[in-house]
Amino acid sequence: MSGVLPIEPTHYQRLGLPEDCTATELQIAWLRIEPTLPPPLTPRERRDLPADRTEVRRAEDRRLARAVLGDPARRAVYDAWLARERAVPKSWLKRLLRQD
Repeated sequence: MSGVLPIEPTHYQRLGLPEDCTATELQIAWLRIEPTLPPPLTPRERRDLPADRTEVRRAEDRRLARAVLGDPARRAVYDAWLARERAVPKSWLKRLLRQD
C-alpha cells in the first residue's frame, strides 16, 4: 500500500537493497553499481532530462538514492517518510484517488 506520492521504486529498491540494510551493505552495493553508471550530469543537463525512465534518468535516481541512504540523518528522515506514506488509511486514499 503506497501513500499519495509515488514511493515505488524506493531508494532501497533502486539500489537492490533491503530496507534494513547496514551502512556496510549500502557501501558494498554502491561499489558494485557505481562503475556501471554513465557519467554524472551537470545541473543544466539534469534539468532538461525527460521525465520518462531512460537509463540516464535511472542512473541519476540511483545517485540520489545513494546520497539519501548514505547520510544517516537523511536516511532517518526518508525512512520516517516511507513509514508515514505506507500508513495512509486505505479508505482515505481511495476517496482521494476516486475519479468521478
